[in-house]
Amino acid sequence: MEQLEREYASARVVLLPRLVSSDHAAMLLDSTKDVPRRRATCGGEVSWDEQQFGSSHVTHRLFARPELMALARMLTGLERIDLKSCWASSYRVGEFINSHRDGEGRIQLLICLQAPQDRENGGALIVDGREIVLAPGDGMAFQATGLDHHTTPLVATESNKHPQRAVLVARYN
Repeated sequence: MEQLEREYASARVVLLPRLVSSDHAAMLLDSTKDVPRRRATCGGEVSWDEQQFGSSHVTHRLFARPELMALARMLTGLERIDLKSCWASSYRVGEFINSHRDGEGRIQLLICLQAPQDRENGGALIVDGREIVLAPGDGMAFQATGLDHHTTPLVATESNKHPQRAVLVARYN
């Protein structure tokens, strides 16, 4: 844990490989199917699906677990931290999120639920100029208000004509 704390203090981003199992990621993705979606945009014309989760949803309960709250406190150095909101973002061919910095939150925790297996399909997360490719179940924590971040567009290829990417995100204050 000390290594994660040092890494976050230096770069304001830390990878959390296999934060949840791939089976758990698939279950979490399935839990989003009945939650209403809205189209979201970020500084451009490209949009993607976004879903907000209330406190009774399994996703909210996951991000509110004591061990994830303790991780957020440890990385930020704060004695008290609150789960402000959590949501899912889902992308299909041609979709991505533009480069931006978030307007609020001390730290964000992201968990990949679905990603193309081939890098040719895009969907990489770029944080502070660093390309991060997450597999289902991988997580990362980062200071979304202080670091530019975006994703690369999803691209159809001969081997994967319909790539998809889905992530869960929690914002802590």
